[in-house]
Parts: sequence; structure tokens; C-alpha cells
Amino acid sequence: MRVFLLIGPPGAGKGTQARKLVEKYGWSYIATGDLLREEIRRGTPLGQQIQKIVEGGRLVPDEIIVQVVASYLDAGRDYLLDGFPRTVGQAEALKELLRQIGGEIGGAFLLEVPEETLIERMIGRAKIEGRTDDTPETLGVRLREYQEKTAPLVAYYEKEGKLHRVSGVGTVEEVFERLNSKVEFLLTEVHE
Repeated sequence: MRVFLLIGPPGAGKGTQARKLVEKYGWSYIATGDLLREEIRRGTPLGQQIQKIVEGGRLVPDEIIVQVVASYLDAGRDYLLDGFPRTVGQAEALKELLRQIGGEIGGAFLLEVPEETLIERMIGRAKIEGRTDDTPETLGVRLREYQEKTAPLVAYYEKEGKLHRVSGVGTVEEVFERLNSKVEFLLTEVHE
């Protein structure tokens, strides 16, 4: 069981690229944002708690995210995780979880996008999709949270030898081409 990760700030295009990777490689897909929005939609007590956190522009605490993700992982399958881990604590929890079920991190792909491009994308996405978590009020909070809590993952996965940087600027196809070349390299390297 291998788990591949997409890391990047809000608006980097992780969801779009994840769908293309899953289609091409047949990986199982876990988008923590979708799972959390589903909890909110269902109105569960956990969903109500998550809604308050997300609407304030904050990240959902590690213990909640780890619990949700663990319930979806099935040993023997390859996965692409979108939006998890977001903190070093989550990365350590994922590493331990994978150790217990005989899995490993296949690679962590960092989509790099300048902040001004991210803001333009998120404002555009909010208008098109009507996403309540992409309001101008929460953009600054989310980008600061990313820098403080998620950016340290770059150093973590770099130290683990798992980080692969990909420019997230350009058309969806251009970004996918760059991302796909990194995946192909990794998959070839594993089989040799």
C-alpha cells in the first residue's frame, strides 16, 4: 500500500490535479476537504464542530482529521490524499498509521504558486462554486495558517526524501504535465 500526497496552499489546484492523477493511475482518492464538507452537510455533531472551525478560517484539529482519514484507508490499495496531512503532527500520525497497516508514503508533491495568484484563484472559485470557505475575510487567515502550520511539511518531507516540487502556475494541462512527469519518474524508480 502506497500513499501519495498533494501539498500546497489553498487555491494551488490540488483538487483539480488530484482528479486527473486518480483518473490516470487508478488510485483511491481521499480529499479531506470533501469528507469534512460531507460531515457539515449531514449536520452531525462532528460536522457542526467542523463548520465553526472552517468558517473562522482555521484548520481542523489534527485528532479530528486523523480519525476521519483513518476510517477511509484500506490496506492493499494505493491512495492519493488531498488536503492531508496539513501539519507535521498529522504527518507523524499518518506515518504511524501506515506503519501499522503495512503502508508507506510513495511521494509528496508540492504545488508551488505565488500568493497573488492564489488569492485571484480563490476569489474566482468562491464566485463560481459559492464556497463559503473562500470569502475575502478568510483568505488572509487561511494563507497565514498555511504558512504557520502546513509549510513546515515541506521541510519534513524533504528530510524524509519524499518531497517533489512542482510549479502550480499555468494551465491545468501544463501543471498536470509537470506533475505527471514526477509521478512517472517515481513509479519507474520504484519498479527498477
